[in-house]
Amino acid sequence: MAAAIDAIGLVSGVLGIVSFFQDNISSQPPQGATVRVKAGLEGGDEDASTSGNIAAVYGWNTNNNYLGQADGSFIDRGDFVDFTIDQNVGGQRAEYIGLSAENDAVCVAWVTVSQFDDTRGSALTGDVGSECGQNWYENVEIAGFFDDGSDYRPRCSWLDGDMSEGIPSAAMKFASSYYGEKTTDSVNNACGGAIWGADTGPISGTPDAAPPTRRDLVTRDPATLPISQRNTKPRQQWMHEKLVVSNITTHRAENLCGSVTSWGPDFVGSDGQYCDMETKTLTPICDAAKPVDGCFDIDHSSKTVLKRTTVGRREVQLPHKSFKQLSYWS
Repeated sequence: MAAAIDAIGLVSGVLGIVSFFQDNISSQPPQGATVRVKAGLEGGDEDASTSGNIAAVYGWNTNNNYLGQADGSFIDRGDFVDFTIDQNVGGQRAEYIGLSAENDAVCVAWVTVSQFDDTRGSALTGDVGSECGQNWYENVEIAGFFDDGSDYRPRCSWLDGDMSEGIPSAAMKFASSYYGEKTTDSVNNACGGAIWGADTGPISGTPDAAPPTRRDLVTRDPATLPISQRNTKPRQQWMHEKLVVSNITTHRAENLCGSVTSWGPDFVGSDGQYCDMETKTLTPICDAAKPVDGCFDIDHSSKTVLKRTTVGRREVQLPHKSFKQLSYWS
């Protein structure tokens, strides 16, 4: 098994310590801290998906004095880009790391930092953003493992430079040691080491004193909430055209539908539920052994979700939604 470092991620529904693959952190930075930004998977086409442009990556030293920046780059869905901060003194630790997005939404699965002085690397996962008030979606890419050896797949968190679709943040900044050597001490206040900003410039403040942020998951059935409280903001066109079907045990449609900040395509989870992300409505997938009136069947050949219902004494299947693409995660 690959070498790993401690990171903060979702463990049984709450933020805890996970093992993050050391190989996901860039090695031998050439002149300053190297920041690896990983985009979530999946999307629609190359122009509209979880991919997007990072405008710039910034670094500050332990005293929050500005060290420099790295120019931005496009990150394709599921891919990563390494950014090396152009520091006047390469050996100074980049204690604070910031990044900002261009005007196309990008969903960040994780950000890792490799220091020029070879001190311990750090990893901020999309799980932290999802639990600290940021828009998020599930992700299929493996970042590490849980204590039982099963695969760890963090969520991805959305950034958008113009926030045109209601995404609350254009930039973020975090303390690298908070999610590095201090990770174990930080898990009880996992939100305390990161802050988010509403514009694409570097964030001047420091996140260390940020108060704990409550988890955003709704504790009751989302179907009982008014639509206005389900955060059903407009989605991108590719999200309307895609259905994700996941057999990954940690992927539950109930979590997506029960969150006021989740955002993305419709989703069928390993919990046997279908989440209509347009209305944040949760519906069971039909069980052949115990069919339920109003449950949904998936016609994989026609890429259509069908509602099973009884009309008179006859059971019928009525089209609910059709998609251009079905994506299967396992």
